[in-house]
Amino acid sequence: MKNQFIIVLLLLSLSSLVCANERRIALVIGNAKYSHMGELKYSSNDADDMAQALTQLGFEVIKGTNLSKSKMSKMIRAFGEKLSSGNKQDTIGLFYYAGHGLEVDGKNYLIPIDGDLEYQEDASDEGISLNRVLSRFKSSNNRMNIVILDSCRNNTLPKREREISSGGWSSTTASGVFVAYGTAPGRTVLDDGNNGRNGLFTKHILQNIIIPGKTLSNVFRSIRTAVTTETDNKQEPGVYDQTLGEQDFYFIPPVSSPIPNPVVITQPTTQPTIIQNPIQAHTTLSPQAPEGTVIDKQRNLMWMRCSLGQEWNKANKSCGGKASEHTFDGAQAKAKSFSYAGYSDWRVPTVEELETLVYCSTSKKPIDSNWLNGCTAGYTRPTIDQDKFPDTPSSNFWSASPDASYASRAWNVSFNSGYSNDDFRNFSRNVRLVRFGQ
Repeated sequence: MKNQFIIVLLLLSLSSLVCANERRIALVIGNAKYSHMGELKYSSNDADDMAQALTQLGFEVIKGTNLSKSKMSKMIRAFGEKLSSGNKQDTIGLFYYAGHGLEVDGKNYLIPIDGDLEYQEDASDEGISLNRVLSRFKSSNNRMNIVILDSCRNNTLPKREREISSGGWSSTTASGVFVAYGTAPGRTVLDDGNNGRNGLFTKHILQNIIIPGKTLSNVFRSIRTAVTTETDNKQEPGVYDQTLGEQDFYFIPPVSSPIPNPVVITQPTTQPTIIQNPIQAHTTLSPQAPEGTVIDKQRNLMWMRCSLGQEWNKANKSCGGKASEHTFDGAQAKAKSFSYAGYSDWRVPTVEELETLVYCSTSKKPIDSNWLNGCTAGYTRPTIDQDKFPDTPSSNFWSASPDASYASRAWNVSFNSGYSNDDFRNFSRNVRLVRFGQ
């Protein structure tokens, strides 16, 4: 028989949440294709996605990728001129850089793609001092200025007669500026080694800046926790905050008025009749059932116990390998061609189906004025039944549910916190497949 499933669409636009009088300007640079240094895997994608996200958040974005020193200098100059125009007291300035960077004698340098460094002393000639950007901020006298540095990913700087110091960024002292580093000063950013679209630090930035009601400091506190956890404390982002006493900044401010009644759309589906039983391991239901699956008898759904990219280990009842990441469209395409356990009708679950896998060891928060319905404080990560779904990464998983309000976005569920949110479809997320269990 046919039942109906409900897709709840929250139609409150991101742009309507940005303070009406706030002027936001961002310079985004991503350098990856170096002529004399190691090419970086993620920097161009990171810059593209940051520019798109910041545009959605109301920033006027100046973006450049794979820039020479001359082009970087011109872009920084144009950024400074833009900051200095208009009402400075209502202006937020943001500079994001992904690419090679190094510290020499306590000074930080951004490296353009034509930079050719043989010795440490070459940095001042071949690179661009970060102080140039900071001086633009200082002279603009804006309400708030933000610097985000995601550098030294899988750094392969040349080593000749003398070794170049490539250990990341030193502490930057600049009053009135919030500086976020991809790693603690003096340490390199790790190449996470996956096939995803973004580097680790930027991946978590993109996930956190779209959460309503989080102050700037809270955003990067969450990012630091996520990166540190994901790398087993091998990479720890750093923050240098000299904006204390300033008005709080929100990428998306708190919702000050009640959420309007959601629009409810109903669609027919071939989903089977609901049977009131809990999730049980598939192998306990039928001796002939294939390994590596689990059945939700309440909804008659069969789930893969492992994420895509992992392999089921029958002996250890575990999932080996690293979960792969896919874009939204890539996940749907992968599912269409995927066969497992004798079935070829696997699919990406709807957001409602994926939410049924969220397990909070404490309790689940109701949807509140910030739309956050994750687990309450003190919960265990990942937020999933780890006996049924072992070795699940504490990360976001795509659903098959697009965001009807924004063609470029779709819904996913975080198994790091238990909440659901929408992201850009070109973001890379983990995937778990499902099929109807008949």
